[in-house]
Amino acid sequence: MRQSFGGQAACIVTEEPQCWSIVDLFEQPVLEINKDRTPYRVAFSSRLSASIIEEIVSCPDFDLGSLWITAIPVADINRVERLISAMQNRGMNPPFTTETVILCERDGDILYLMNPVLERGAINWLLREHYGSDGVKTGET
Repeated sequence: MRQSFGGQAACIVTEEPQCWSIVDLFEQPVLEINKDRTPYRVAFSSRLSASIIEEIVSCPDFDLGSLWITAIPVADINRVERLISAMQNRGMNPPFTTETVILCERDGDILYLMNPVLERGAINWLLREHYGSDGVKTGET
């Protein structure tokens, strides 16, 4: 994840945020969006540091699939709302989106990296090195 988002602008979205939400640690603006009666807290960062990325992936909300990272630039609310709609309609499948997104499946065992800016070899290395995986399983979203 550091290679995908480290040092770059990003947007962090939490679905049904709790009082301990990591989103509150980010620089302003932090936005509240309600979509179909579900609250979302959205934070933008002009530069994600390695320590913030480590906090995100260690957060229970990330493992549960209620927190995700996307490469949407600062304050592009229309793109965030389209991504939230795609996430709401995903069911048991990864969402259909053209955004670069990293999220876990709700059981924490599956990591989705959608529309990555990395090459396949770099993704496989990251999975082996950091997650003990044998590599990428591809599928259409």
